Amino acid sequence: NFIATGDCDQRAPVGFNNSEYLTSCMNILFKDQILLQEIKRLDKEEDKQKMKELKKDIFNTSFSIESICDKYGLKKTSSMNEVNTKLNICLFNFRCDMVNERIHSKVFHKTTKFEVGQEIICKKYERKNRLITNYKYKITKMKKNDVVIRDEVDEIDYKITPQILLNHFKLPYAVTCDSVQGITRNEPITIFDSNTPYVDRKFLWTALTRVKKLEDITIFIHSKEDVERLTTSRLNLYLKQKVDCYKSQDRKAEREYVEDDFVDVKWINEKFEASKYCLFCKKHYELYLDQDSNVISNITVDRINNKLAHTKNNCQLCCHHCNITKGNRY
Repeated sequence: NFIATGDCDQRAPVGFNNSEYLTSCMNILFKDQILLQEIKRLDKEEDKQKMKELKKDIFNTSFSIESICDKYGLKKTSSMNEVNTKLNICLFNFRCDMVNERIHSKVFHKTTKFEVGQEIICKKYERKNRLITNYKYKITKMKKNDVVIRDEVDEIDYKITPQILLNHFKLPYAVTCDSVQGITRNEPITIFDSNTPYVDRKFLWTALTRVKKLEDITIFIHSKEDVERLTTSRLNLYLKQKVDCYKSQDRKAEREYVEDDFVDVKWINEKFEASKYCLFCKKHYELYLDQDSNVISNITVDRINNKLAHTKNNCQLCCHHCNITKGNRY
């Protein structure tokens, strides 16, 4: 017999965007299910009822993050100078680094990153000592060539080098949303990245449900410029993944190419800016994010000579439908 607890409305596995398929898998694995009606994590009955209504609006993408905050009285800020929480939930590692630096220097008034007594979090697996990712340790000794950190739960000391300390550890004030799933915190938190184009509403729901009191939550609302910059980054990442797929196709088909001659993100963007319509059917190209931050695009790279690779002088843009229809017939 297998028994499990969970919430399919929380963060899905990384890179997994098919919620319906995930739910169907859960239904196959667990034919007998119990749905808990009471949100036990919250202390106040008022918060429990509010959270039920809040969830409905979170997953209704017609409501903006700001309007949800206003409706339910959640605190919000757009200024890093107002952030002084010792626990902050982010999507991006670069955001964690930025927030960690801010809290460490401005709130705790520290001038050095690491010191004896400092709690630190392992950000990537360290093979020699088998240090665990997202696990918290404390620095107990620091010398020129030796650092001792302690697992205070199991009462184990580990000797590491200063280089391992710098490369494998980060400050503990900002963590990714994935690393706090299942954890309950009874302290104020600030949630970053919830209105950026890389996240869906499951991110916000997961972050919100970490606390025992809704009054402990502050939502950071990122500026229009920050959102636009990240949107461009998100779209370019999609195009890069498309280019990587073309390279894989060419390697598999043993089509030779020189790296500098291969199509890239810059080339696709330049062709897209030069013409917004498909060369064959004149349909308008699409490249945007939908309300769930999924990339919607019909842009493909079409090879003029199908015997050759996806090189810049052998390619043109066309829509997905025409590329499939055209196939190897032309």
